[in-house]
Amino acid sequence: MILPILDIIVLILFTVNLFVSIEIILFVAAIYLILKGVIFLGDFLSLIDLIIGFYLILTLFNIINIIIINYLIIVYFIYKAIISFISILKYANIYKLFILS
Repeated sequence: MILPILDIIVLILFTVNLFVSIEIILFVAAIYLILKGVIFLGDFLSLIDLIIGFYLILTLFNIINIIIINYLIIVYFIYKAIISFISILKYANIYKLFILS
């Protein structure tokens, strides 16, 4: 249950970093994504997390910074946040409140 919350935190940090410089916090978020990607390496979404983690490190050191990729990463994390939220609701059996019958 904690991993989706951490993903949402990474989304917020990545978005804020577009406007304000928070390198050290974003570096920790990148390390988290890399570790999560390595731990769950068989999963496709974890592979994407691993790639994003490395991309964040490259961005932090000004090696590469492609704006469209930044926005795609934000969209990806919004997607993951929505899916995680639905999964949590489904797990808690609350999702029936939101479905019109």
